Amino acid sequence: MPASFLAWGLVFFILGYAVYASLMAGLGALAPNLREASQATFVVMLPLMIPLFFSSTVFAQEPNGMIATALSIFPLTAPVAMMARLSSGGVDWWQPWLAALLLAGTAALIVRAVAGMFRAQSLLAGQGFSAKVFFRALAGKM
Repeated sequence: MPASFLAWGLVFFILGYAVYASLMAGLGALAPNLREASQATFVVMLPLMIPLFFSSTVFAQEPNGMIATALSIFPLTAPVAMMARLSSGGVDWWQPWLAALLLAGTAALIVRAVAGMFRAQSLLAGQGFSAKVFFRALAGKM
């Protein structure tokens, strides 16, 4: 296994972890109780499962096809899809760089949004959940 594959694996693991940990934190800020949070977890994890559905057909038969390329560049599916494509070989040099850049930008945006959610949630502590009031607090108009 080449060292570049291991390096890209580490990059996509760390960036993917940052994105999905931030999404889960945001879910924790929004969900009023554990039951509703556990039900919404599936929605957050669905983008990671999509490349697995295509793994036997797209990544095995056409690792450089349009669907495989799109899944490996889209930030929410890139951690799984790009590693599948890199393991099959033949990926253009710019694609992992673009996918990592988009994934890092997405992680930064999600962390910033989740920080705002926690701020709004702490301002509304003890009140019942209301989407209108929450979004007003999120926008800083409280």
